[in-house]
Amino acid sequence: MSIFRRKRPQTVETETAPVNTPVKLAVVYYSSTGTIAAIAQELSTVAEKAGAEVRLLKVAELAPQAAIDSNPAWAANATATADIPVATPDDIEWADAVIFGSPTRFGNITSQLKQFIDTLGGLWAEGKLADKVYSGFTSSATTHGGQESTLLALYNSVHHFGGIVVAPGYTDAAKFADGNPYGTSHVDAQGNNPVDDTTRAAARVQAERERRLSLNLTHCKTPDSTTPRCEAERARNFAAARNAEIEASIAMVEAMRAVRKARDAQIASSLAAAKAERARKFQIARNAEIEASVARVDAARARGEIVAVSDLEPIETGAINFDDLPTRVVAKPVLRSTSVMRPCRAAHYLASPLHFSTASANLDDDMKTRLDQLAVVAKACPRISIEVHGHSDGSGPVQINRSMAERRANAAIDYLVAAGVERKRLTAIGHGAMDPMMPNTNAASRAINRRVEIDIKDPVSEVAQKIMGDLAELLDPTYKPQLARLTP
Repeated sequence: MSIFRRKRPQTVETETAPVNTPVKLAVVYYSSTGTIAAIAQELSTVAEKAGAEVRLLKVAELAPQAAIDSNPAWAANATATADIPVATPDDIEWADAVIFGSPTRFGNITSQLKQFIDTLGGLWAEGKLADKVYSGFTSSATTHGGQESTLLALYNSVHHFGGIVVAPGYTDAAKFADGNPYGTSHVDAQGNNPVDDTTRAAARVQAERERRLSLNLTHCKTPDSTTPRCEAERARNFAAARNAEIEASIAMVEAMRAVRKARDAQIASSLAAAKAERARKFQIARNAEIEASVARVDAARARGEIVAVSDLEPIETGAINFDDLPTRVVAKPVLRSTSVMRPCRAAHYLASPLHFSTASANLDDDMKTRLDQLAVVAKACPRISIEVHGHSDGSGPVQINRSMAERRANAAIDYLVAAGVERKRLTAIGHGAMDPMMPNTNAASRAINRRVEIDIKDPVSEVAQKIMGDLAELLDPTYKPQLARLTP
């Protein structure tokens, strides 16, 4: 067995972690005449191009406005950076890495930046400043004007934070030109030496080093890392995945509901169409039977095969079709009496409903044709009375619905009167929307409910039906009305 352990292959995932979020970098600075502001802008631009999420922030100004106005460069910089947000402790808590910038003041940082650092005591007490990456940059009016001591003084605070100081050192050739291993620095010669390419190159080295080492030092490097950042990152990823799954489930449920709703609407439409077709076919067949029966009676009467009722022995066969009648009715002498009456065969004629358009009581040609057929039946059976029931679809107030139902019923009655039916035999009843055929939940159902129904009444039909039933039971004890096809 070999005593050497095989080295595990290094991959990007195990070297730099399964990173799902970029490095969060806060560039926090104070600048009076603009030199530090220019370096801060260079640092944030480079870090953003490298993939970091950057917040460029300035600390609050403590100098009086009169002091600012007395220096044109100071006033110009205040105006130029007016839109830069003012840093707060929340920005430091948010960041993975922080780069502080300050001009030197007697070898130390400015009071403005120091005052902001002093406000971080609450985060420090909670340990929220620890394990972050820090570095700094500065400027001075003269060479060796306290640049190194300013940055070292700044890093004293970082040590108290428990932070990680990531100085640029001499890790790049640009730093040999800049000459400051503690951080980017610049000599502005009282504003006569603007930020040059040397300083910008040093800032680029510092920004990229800060971002890269922050990624390695603060981000998760293994899937099971237990650092606070890794735990928080896993929690965020889990919440995001869970929310995405919930949203997908909601979308799926909504889609299924839409499909079910469309299917139910299609089924309801198919049922309504089938019902209407059945009603139409039934109406055609019934009207054809009535017309054929009337034609047979007329033909028999024309041939002299049927005589007046008063001259015949009262007979009721109960047959539906006239084919069952004897070819010749033999007249027998009977007592002539008006009390000998038989019910009319059309007494229970129920015409299919007449369907009207919305808010209309006008009769179309099809309605008039059917009412003409009803008038023929009424003339053939002078004893019958006709009830015309009007209905509406429930749209609008109750009074309007009832009025529209009555108008529709009266329209049918007026047509029957014009066709020769006595008005005293006709009754109009307006139901309004009280008796719908289908619930008034959609346009198709409401169209079915806008109707007129015809009901023919014969005063002797019930008596005749009872007599026929008794006679049938006397002749055949096994008689069942629904099988004998007997009708009054």
